[in-house]
Amino acid sequence: MSSGKGPLSRLYKTTDACQTWHLVFTNPDPEGFWDAIQFGLFCEGPCREGLLLGDPVDGKFAMFITADAGNTWRKWGIKGSGWKGPCGERNLKAN
Repeated sequence: MSSGKGPLSRLYKTTDACQTWHLVFTNPDPEGFWDAIQFGLFCEGPCREGLLLGDPVDGKFAMFITADAGNTWRKWGIKGSGWKGPCGERNLKAN
């Protein structure tokens, strides 16, 4: 994962022990900034589900999910709306 404003936040995937890397997802939010990625939240052993978290965009956390080991991603929430924390939470940017 690379972090940066908008399209500078990108996900790359390797399947050959880091010999080659392929771009699989670029941040679709021009004002977004990705902070963290996690696999294996709800499973034991090999896991295909993952979560990508970014700073709020338009007041809602940017959250993307995958169910196919990171090959495809979609915005999480009702109609891709993300999540708004009840107390104005923010993630710390990795500047």
